[in-house]
Amino acid sequence: MKHIQTTFAHGNGPFSRVVDLVIEYNNLREKNGLERLPAVFPLVPSYAFKGKEPGSRQKQYMKEVAEEAAGKEFLLEHPYEFLLDIKQGELLDKVLFKGSNYVEALKDLIEHSERNEEDFLRLIDNGEREIETLAGEKVTINPKDAEIELSFNNRLRTGHPNSFYINGGAGYFSEILVRSLDMPRVKLNKEIIKKAIPHAERLIDYQKLFFMSDPGVFSYDRDRTKAKSTELSCPPQIHIPKLDDTKLEKDGILVVVTGISGLAESEMYDAVNEFGLQIYSGDDELNRKFSGIKHPPFKIANPKIKAQIARTGWSSVWQIHMLAEHGFNTGLLFPAYTPNDDPEILMNNDGVKRLGLGVEIDVKNPKKSLENALKLAELNRQFNDILKEKYGTLDGIDYVAETIFMYEQKKDISDRLKIEPV
Repeated sequence: MKHIQTTFAHGNGPFSRVVDLVIEYNNLREKNGLERLPAVFPLVPSYAFKGKEPGSRQKQYMKEVAEEAAGKEFLLEHPYEFLLDIKQGELLDKVLFKGSNYVEALKDLIEHSERNEEDFLRLIDNGEREIETLAGEKVTINPKDAEIELSFNNRLRTGHPNSFYINGGAGYFSEILVRSLDMPRVKLNKEIIKKAIPHAERLIDYQKLFFMSDPGVFSYDRDRTKAKSTELSCPPQIHIPKLDDTKLEKDGILVVVTGISGLAESEMYDAVNEFGLQIYSGDDELNRKFSGIKHPPFKIANPKIKAQIARTGWSSVWQIHMLAEHGFNTGLLFPAYTPNDDPEILMNNDGVKRLGLGVEIDVKNPKKSLENALKLAELNRQFNDILKEKYGTLDGIDYVAETIFMYEQKKDISDRLKIEPV
């Protein structure tokens, strides 16, 4: 069975954006008379709800993202669009950041990256085996039949000959590590960081095109130049959120609990109770703690949601400034960088501040932080207009899918390679 190979970094955002990209890429194939290709996703065992089966959270989020992007009937009409491989997920799980301490994640990478690559290649050499659809149906694939790889800031090197790197907001893993060595605010063990850099560099030495989102992790640095000859700047790698018609009674703030488990269980969201707004969240535990109302993060485009609090993963940032396309001035608030977190978050925080897209929460005066965030949000439409003028669209999923398809069809993409980020 010909198929798409996928791989991604930690958190809910990366695999969710791969879902979006697979659908759009297959839509382009279909429009041009080509067959849709099933996409094989590593099913990460630790991406699970408490007490539920391995990978249960990833499965649910993938279903929700697919339905939001393509409609309720999509998975019924295309039951083989997404296939789940727990063997690949087990390999990936060994090197993903779990949230307790970023240095431990780097140690895991140093310990497992080379063996992971060997084990992945062994999976390919072993030939046909069974994996599952999102609905649990058994499907037989041969890993050798992967025609293309869509890699969202990958943590596993596959060496696929037709692989495309999409940063998902994050930068090159290796570049983040190199930059963090010279950042005094990064208190992580610098010797461990140095040891991890060669492993991180090897992860991306085989891909054909490199898509860096605008805005993204390096938006804080006005002087950055492209690190790869085939690096492309592109709009936010997410669809513009669809209007949500859920009847919410009270004005509120949407709290997005991170997919990084150790951080999700920390006290980083305790300030939410001080905003004086109804709490909305997709997280049951947080709702119990703060008398919140269940509401999924992808339904952000609701007039009753006045602001969002989230760690500065770029999916969370993009969807807020994109809401200006619906006439909403929705504020973005984010917690301060914590010492054991991914240094990317420190760079993201700085970039969001520089671009005026959000406000770091002052835990001593969260209401003032909210006021400042709402004021900043009035400028989001202007920011979006700059992006649209530069790229011709605000939708980076469509842009990336179209560029990859053009490249595969040997069409000229030189104009896109020349575009510089905001």
